[in-house]
Amino acid sequence: MTNRLVEITSRLIAGFPIKAMWDSFQWSIFTLLFGLLQIWIIIGWYLLSNVQLEETIFEQIIMEGALLFFSVAIVSSLTVDHYISQETFSAQDFSAFFIFPMVIIISSIVVFFSCFGKSSGEVNFELVVNAELIIISTTMLYAFGIKYSDYRNSNKGNLK
Repeated sequence: MTNRLVEITSRLIAGFPIKAMWDSFQWSIFTLLFGLLQIWIIIGWYLLSNVQLEETIFEQIIMEGALLFFSVAIVSSLTVDHYISQETFSAQDFSAFFIFPMVIIISSIVVFFSCFGKSSGEVNFELVVNAELIIISTTMLYAFGIKYSDYRNSNKGNLK
């Protein structure tokens, strides 16, 4: 019984590409770190200068669409990278690399233009924040899944 349990556990671990998961996680962290560098610099400046962080800074970042443009850049780069590196395209590729990116891009454009040239008092700011959080979260989950798939496929037989 114990040998059978060890065998099943070993197969599960061997079949789960831990390296691909770790690589995807690292890619996501570095992408968030460098892609949102503007936000981290603003927060760091406020922390180092002992000035109280103003809520208006976050309102300005939301209203200017910084997170939206970050999301568009991520899905666009993944789509272009996939298009350049693939020789054939399947129906799954079409939905993953055309339909989903278009949903993110169109959603980002709609949210951006709902705020463009307006103050946070002129729009439903809570709705805009929630929409941007949904877009950025969905983008990062999508990117993690795409990178995981890419790393898993490129690391077959190279699991650690």
